[in-house]
Amino acid sequence: MAYRILFISKRINSCTIFISPIRRIAEKPNGFLFNEKPRRPGEPRKKEDWENIWVFGLGLSILLGVVGYHYKPDTTLQNWARNKALERIEKRDKLEKNQGL
Repeated sequence: MAYRILFISKRINSCTIFISPIRRIAEKPNGFLFNEKPRRPGEPRKKEDWENIWVFGLGLSILLGVVGYHYKPDTTLQNWARNKALERIEKRDKLEKNQGL
């Protein structure tokens, strides 16, 4: 039991070695959401440089996903079997027509 506690405490200490540099460069909490100070009434929000690119990229990827999903090939087993059955019926009808002439 003591070995397990010692092992767990060593793992916790090793994790703090990796976390401590992050704590040094992290901003201190200031109580505001996303570290944005409240604006005066009527004052527009100033966007950062990356926000427009991110919104455009997200919208484009959703649009491409929807279009790709709409035009995906139909690979259900039921439709495959139906198409094969229709092909066989057409071949049989052609043979019967040729033999009847």
